[in-house]
Amino acid sequence: MLSQRAEGVDEALAFFSEAIALDSQFALAYAGLGNTYLWQAWSNMLPSDEAFPKARMYAQQALRYDSTLAYAHAVLGAVNLWYDWKWEEARSSLELAIRHNPSEARAYLDLGWYHAISGNFDEAIVQIEKAVSLDPFNLEYNIDLADIYRMAKRYDRAEKIGKEMLALYPSNSETHWILGLIAYTRGQYAAAERYFQQCVDASDGEDWTQLHLAMAKAKTGNAKAAQKIIDDLLKAGPLTETAPVELAMAYLSLNQQDKALAMLDDAYRRHANWLISIPIDPFWDTLRSHPRFKALVRKMNFPGS
Repeated sequence: MLSQRAEGVDEALAFFSEAIALDSQFALAYAGLGNTYLWQAWSNMLPSDEAFPKARMYAQQALRYDSTLAYAHAVLGAVNLWYDWKWEEARSSLELAIRHNPSEARAYLDLGWYHAISGNFDEAIVQIEKAVSLDPFNLEYNIDLADIYRMAKRYDRAEKIGKEMLALYPSNSETHWILGLIAYTRGQYAAAERYFQQCVDASDGEDWTQLHLAMAKAKTGNAKAAQKIIDDLLKAGPLTETAPVELAMAYLSLNQQDKALAMLDDAYRRHANWLISIPIDPFWDTLRSHPRFKALVRKMNFPGS
């Protein structure tokens, strides 16, 4: 279920909870619940400061019942990486997971992200390719691999992976999203708008998908429509809590730098998950020389900095 990313989270949560109801010491089910809460954060279904602590709690519970469970160590490493920003603890947990089980694909995936934010794209790709080789049709792993290729500016390879996933999972919002993000990063804004619209449709209008559509509309000469999407979302719900990084991206697409920087500062206070990509994502290149952006990157003390 979780390999389908956002669309599979609710079903996975129900199945893992049912397994625990049947066996209160089932370590693997606790680890699965932890991974489900990771996806609650990554998909903006819950605020990071609500979802990640729950992911940590369930991973630790799993390890109380089985201290050698690689899956639980991998989930704990993901929390250390994406939320706690304890870089070396994250690496240690992920490498421990692999020692316990060399086939633990989840650990290779986040170890790849660790190397990416360290500035080592080649090693990041090696690690995430291992995750994909262990589970070739896993949408999550392939989407992340495509995203790393995008951030490394190897766009043709990123697009090839994205299109392969679109062929396999045509109704999944994430497949349209990654192709839209690749097109956006390449400056192909009309194509990005088409993909992001498809992403909105496939997700039934989830907030984060609409923010990406707003990004593309801002770049295709429809700034008024982009601003309306943002304003409507802000009126409808706690967008600043669930998607501060995506909101910052939308503001930056409208050339509203001060608002973008304010949302990044808010994302820092909340330890919002996608903030870890700011040192490597080309999207932020226009802000790299800004003193407030540079200060934010310094505060996060990324590995390799």
